[in-house]
Amino acid sequence: MPRSLLFATALFALSSCSPAPGPKLIAITIDDAPVTKPLSYSDNWERTVVTDSLTGALLRHGAPAMVFAIGSDLQVPELASLVGNWTTAGFTMANHSMSHRSFNTLSREQGVLEMSQAQAVLSRVVAPEGRSRYFRFPFLEEGRTLNDRAFWLSVLDSMALTLAPVTITTDDWRYDNEYAAAEEAEDWDRRYRIGQEYLEHVRSSIRHWDDLGGQLFKRNVSHILLLHANRVNRDYLGHILASLEADGFEFVTLAEALEDELYEEDVTWIGPSGVSILESIKQSRLASGTFSSR
Repeated sequence: MPRSLLFATALFALSSCSPAPGPKLIAITIDDAPVTKPLSYSDNWERTVVTDSLTGALLRHGAPAMVFAIGSDLQVPELASLVGNWTTAGFTMANHSMSHRSFNTLSREQGVLEMSQAQAVLSRVVAPEGRSRYFRFPFLEEGRTLNDRAFWLSVLDSMALTLAPVTITTDDWRYDNEYAAAEEAEDWDRRYRIGQEYLEHVRSSIRHWDDLGGQLFKRNVSHILLLHANRVNRDYLGHILASLEADGFEFVTLAEALEDELYEEDVTWIGPSGVSILESIKQSRLASGTFSSR
């Protein structure tokens, strides 16, 4: 066979095996609404700054977002008033449990109450057009065993609630703790350094989980990013969204992201703490001997 034909044949074989990467899609989700750790703020004006900064950044970048609220916070009139800042801006609120306790520590009876009571509060406080029927486990912890997880999912199904998993975690809560401490101490140089470290960490986390999604599915997957309604995102959410845009991501709704078949994969592994669903899929495939990073 002539060398030119051999080269062409090899090139065709290589190209025919190369997966089509597909579009880069990502849904933004915000936990612990209307604002994380509300008692750490001196008044509702400071809390309002957080909500308005977050909604403003999302609107500027045309990023739809699903917002997960803690039921007990919505029972506080001042905090409930902040719901309007989210819904007026066009974002909907979903169920993040009543008290934000880990479902790894709850009895089944307690867990059912956490789900149902929070949904009842949402129904009282948030107008129908401002509500969505999604649920996210606090800390992403879905029980200690697969049987626990199956039970919680059956309860969600009976309540017509849809689980909202996560592909990209950021540990923003850890950076926010340090960021808030620097802000309280009025150490602005330190606060700036923490913010820059946070941005780099978020970029690194996105790359890590995006690479893993590509390894697992041989294409671009539709991501769901987890962030919180906290101080560090008050100041850096706009930077994060701009970085995602620069990397070619398109913002989609949570419902659109969940159309990806990855969210239908049977997960047969559960860890001791909450993780990205991509990690659960990876560990499930490792256990069955079907994972390959090639």
